[in-house]
Amino acid sequence: MQDSDKPDKDTLCTIEDLQQRIISLEREGEVLQGERQILYSLLDGIPGFVFLRAPDYSIRFANRYFREHFGEPEGKPCYVIMANRREPCDECRLLDVFRTKKPQKWEWTSKMNDRVYQIYDYPFIGMDDQLLVLEFGIDITDLRNKEEQIQHISAREQEKDSIMLTQSKHASMGEMIGNIAHEWRQPLNSIALFIQDLKESYRAGNFTREYLDDTVQRVVDVIQYMSQTINDFSNFFSPEKEKLLFSVQDSIDRSLSFLEPELKRSKIRLEVDIPNDLSINGYPNEYAHVLLNIIKNAKDAFVERKVSDPKITITGFMEAGKCVVTITDNAGGISEDEMDKIFDPYFTTKSNESGIGIGLYMSKLIIEKSMQGKLRARNVENGAEFRIEI
Repeated sequence: MQDSDKPDKDTLCTIEDLQQRIISLEREGEVLQGERQILYSLLDGIPGFVFLRAPDYSIRFANRYFREHFGEPEGKPCYVIMANRREPCDECRLLDVFRTKKPQKWEWTSKMNDRVYQIYDYPFIGMDDQLLVLEFGIDITDLRNKEEQIQHISAREQEKDSIMLTQSKHASMGEMIGNIAHEWRQPLNSIALFIQDLKESYRAGNFTREYLDDTVQRVVDVIQYMSQTINDFSNFFSPEKEKLLFSVQDSIDRSLSFLEPELKRSKIRLEVDIPNDLSINGYPNEYAHVLLNIIKNAKDAFVERKVSDPKITITGFMEAGKCVVTITDNAGGISEDEMDKIFDPYFTTKSNESGIGIGLYMSKLIIEKSMQGKLRARNVENGAEFRIEI
């Protein structure tokens, strides 16, 4: 090798720096893998099964509950492992999700263990741009049995409310998992593009230390965002035992962060006017859950009624020493014969079987029994208004 062919000192420094940066990126990749493990652990702790299914009936991912109750899914189509069939089920509900690309909710009785499950299916685009279905199933056999007993025993009313609160949270949890799946797709794509661009820049001779530093920082920022998404999800469903002084704006932000993918897909405008110092002494997670229920009901009304310019307005203020928050929509309002029933258990105005009729009942229970406030509804111009006073 001639002297002219030897790499100069600057080139050697650049190569050494590149090696160190590659090691740094590998470490960040380990961090991302750790965050994935946190998500998998979270899914493994859910009291129900979660899996991703492809159009060819193969299962791409399954959580611990699924594996323990139905077996390891690797190499087996869903109809074999879940129904012990040799061919696809006659009425496969997941095929409707693949066809319509819309979520579905239904009940399924497993012949493998004679248990009844509440099923929530959500369309999901995988990293390879293939359409998958995320299925979330909660065992409601015991809940069904207890509900029948509770209907005849008024002394167990409190247990009934607890069961219904569990149902409500399970339903929300299924929807949130679907939203997290959508939220994570773009960050994972971004990380892949950042790394690919690093390779291309180096090959093209455009690689600089400044560009490498900027790219590494972007990858770190994306990983931190994904980590925060998991933390928010975990905290949202954590039980609360003691009342806390919390910010109303923070609770609204948390609720909207979980619903943001759905609201964007439905092109719903949001207007929020909350004073920064508006606060409440109570249970922040439960309060945020009430907001989530009301906002999602408005979103469902917009979709079902095909409102052309959907809009939700959230306003907060103090009145007579009470914190008041109103959520107003322009979805056409609530009919007079339904207005007196909307807070009743198992009453729903949804015609597509997407509602289980406990969201508003539990919201009223949380506000009025747990937080000693008031939750009211009325019709206003072009829509409905829900008013929370605490």
